[in-house]
Amino acid sequence: MEVLNALLKLADEKGLLFALHPKVTERAFMYADDVVIFTSPVQQDLALIKAILQIFAGASGLQTNLEKCHISPIQCNLEATVQLLTHFPGRIDPFPIKYLGIPLGLTSLSKSDLQPLVDKVANRLPTWKASLLNKAGRTVLIKSTLSAIPTHTALAVNLSPWVIKSIDTIRRGFLWSGSRSAKGGHCLLAWPRVCRPPDLGGLGLLDL
Repeated sequence: MEVLNALLKLADEKGLLFALHPKVTERAFMYADDVVIFTSPVQQDLALIKAILQIFAGASGLQTNLEKCHISPIQCNLEATVQLLTHFPGRIDPFPIKYLGIPLGLTSLSKSDLQPLVDKVANRLPTWKASLLNKAGRTVLIKSTLSAIPTHTALAVNLSPWVIKSIDTIRRGFLWSGSRSAKGGHCLLAWPRVCRPPDLGGLGLLDL
């Protein structure tokens, strides 16, 4: 995959590809065998990228599966979109999209876009085990699971205050009552204090 990245960078450095918007600093993003390529929807760029993929496939044996390709146009008119599909007959996938489980959009994500993240945290609540766990056991589960799920998304997306509040409600409820929510009488410490390090009187939970 480093070879494919080098081929794309070489084409970029030689000026064979149209320059992208100044805010787009990388032509391609790669994770294992998953690739995202940013390109202008002009015939020269599309033909060159297709040729680079074919050269890479011939050298490595890694073929491009066009049936799994997703095309996400950014400010493209109908003619440009048709041009894209002519060279890469994949599936049109308009924004917001999901990449590696993270929702990505051209504008700020709405509540409906981020609701699946809240639901994912809630669905990981081991409610049937809650009555068998003491608060120390619940604390460990929150650190290892309920806090890790939003961290993955927060690496790429700024979580809105609404999302943080919703997830904190779930984490707080599980810690104090073993359920999705807890009333004020169940809470033995204020949440900001719970998120402090142990040497400062807290439980060391992640402050989202």
